[in-house]
Amino acid sequence: MKAVDEIAKYGPLFEGFSYKIVVRHPLADDTEWLLANNMMPYECVHADLYWAHESAVIFVSVDCSSRDPFVAYHRHADGSARDTFSVATLQKPLTRDSLEKALDWLAGWISDNVSSFGRDETKCSHRIHEGDILSVE
Repeated sequence: MKAVDEIAKYGPLFEGFSYKIVVRHPLADDTEWLLANNMMPYECVHADLYWAHESAVIFVSVDCSSRDPFVAYHRHADGSARDTFSVATLQKPLTRDSLEKALDWLAGWISDNVSSFGRDETKCSHRIHEGDILSVE
């Protein structure tokens, strides 16, 4: 099964986005959804998503409730999303631009680490970056 077909089981593909993702939480700039569900943009501080990256399904969790920004990589022994990333940021609230910036950074990391990414069959978990990848540079 193709990765994009695999993530489709989690919901509709995110429209108007350069990456093939399914987002599991509302974002601050999803105005219609927020109005319909009586939410305010400032409440959008966490987003989980499934990302079809080449042939892999990657789970990404972005959270802006941490005081300690970092990026961690986790490799699981099994499951449809064996590779996962945790992104902790100080940037609030989360928007489409936040996710785009996070995925740009992660795609670069994967490209730089392609020799080991997705090939190791053992479980692992470690921080790959200290600092806020969503901060304005």
